[in-house]
Amino acid sequence: MSTQPPQNQVSPEATGGAGTIEEYTLGAVALARLLTGDLLPGLTAPLATVALQRRVAGNTLDDLVLRSDTGTAENGIDFQIKRTASPVASNDAFVDALGQCIDTLRQEREALASGRLRLGFGASGPRGPLEQLQRLTEIARAHATGATFRGVLVVGATAGEVRTRYEHFRVAVAGAIKVRGETLTDDQLDELTYELLKYLHVWIFEVGDNGRDVLEAQSRLIPILPPRGPKAHVVFSELRTLAEAWGPNAGVIDAPMLRAALNARGIPLTADPRHRIELGRVLDASRQELARTVDQMGGRLRLERATPARELGKAIQRGGIVLVSGTAGVGKSVLSRRAVQDLDDSATVVAISLSTRSGDTLATVQQELGVSLLKTVLGAAPTSGPRVLLIDGAEHALTDAGRLLESLLDAAPTAGTGSPPWTVVITSRADAAGPLTVRLGDRLKTHILLDELSDPEVDEVNAAFPSLAPLLRHPRSKRLLRRPYLVDLLVRSQVAPGEGEVLGEENVCSAPGLMETSKPGRNTSDAGTEEVQR
Repeated sequence: MSTQPPQNQVSPEATGGAGTIEEYTLGAVALARLLTGDLLPGLTAPLATVALQRRVAGNTLDDLVLRSDTGTAENGIDFQIKRTASPVASNDAFVDALGQCIDTLRQEREALASGRLRLGFGASGPRGPLEQLQRLTEIARAHATGATFRGVLVVGATAGEVRTRYEHFRVAVAGAIKVRGETLTDDQLDELTYELLKYLHVWIFEVGDNGRDVLEAQSRLIPILPPRGPKAHVVFSELRTLAEAWGPNAGVIDAPMLRAALNARGIPLTADPRHRIELGRVLDASRQELARTVDQMGGRLRLERATPARELGKAIQRGGIVLVSGTAGVGKSVLSRRAVQDLDDSATVVAISLSTRSGDTLATVQQELGVSLLKTVLGAAPTSGPRVLLIDGAEHALTDAGRLLESLLDAAPTAGTGSPPWTVVITSRADAAGPLTVRLGDRLKTHILLDELSDPEVDEVNAAFPSLAPLLRHPRSKRLLRRPYLVDLLVRSQVAPGEGEVLGEENVCSAPGLMETSKPGRNTSDAGTEEVQR
């Protein structure tokens, strides 16, 4: 389907095509179906994009340009909308629209013949003649040739009013050809009339406040609105306002963009129905990942880390990208995992560990999660609460020049209008924090540097595990008690210094089997330009 812009592009407003109330109300109906995944006249698959006033992009039928994705190919329908238009030669509005259908047929014959494109005409009335025209299009699509089609337009096979409507339509086609300064033979006119009917879909709309299309759209919106959110008629009104804003600019809207626009207007939505199954897989995998978090040293001591936890909570509320960095085993991952787990039930939390993903690609991650496109799935997440992506162990993502990390950040944008924003929490060892901050640049909103355990926290460790008290005798051994990971290893390995002996990290980590069962740096958190020393 060609949508190449003409050489001299002008805005729809400049050509008087800024639209009518009916066009924008129908645009709102289409936008509602874009949110809910329901079908529209002339389409066999859910909408992928809704476009308005697309003459500037080369669409002759430009009022409402709808595209769907069947999974194997794009298909769509281009609508010309009129308030009212009787399908007769004396109705200028109808002849004008018919002429645009003829132009599209000549420009897009291959796309029409393959079924990738359909012609659309919408009007509110008069209902009787338009229903007769609808019936003609149905009959035409049931025939492979114009000859067999015309063969059923006889008494006993087709109703008299439908046969009469055919004659009116044929005369209107001749009128539209005449306006273009052309003439056709009778056979050519018969064939053109058949082709137009075969490819044409008629939408008889009702878009008053209590019109069928408006009420149906509002009813379909109800299941994707949270219980305490705005009412369906309020959301539909916002959709009409958005259509009016986007139409004069020849807007092309997809579902993530629309969800972001509504979110910015304070209208929350539940998950996109089309992607709930895949989103569920991602969330299940995330819950399993978070469930592996061990936040108790020696199986019984849980340090609250109150000050950095409070700073991290505030950073998540501010949004953007938050980086949590520190030395290995200092508790970055536990702190960050605990922070996202403590969010309320309205939050959508996705957790991905990179600690064992050196060299992996986004395709590998998507395959493991069981999703086709992570960006699409995350864009479909509910907007009724915070959306937080935890990327744990980002230092491992630098082995591929940061490509996997960038792919994950692209899938969960923290700003812009293309998709509802996410907050991204990244954890990294201190030695990788510098390269990460350079890579993230202005996208980084908060950088929390997590320090080792304070003296009061070391006292808590000593009180919980008296057997470690000998380590306090030497500064080098005492430092082992400042890193939660090492404390856990010490308790489980029952390593203790002899009289006058000094232990270092290498003594603890060499205990048989411990390095295989527990490794520091498993978790992540966000970063930012504002640095808080911890």
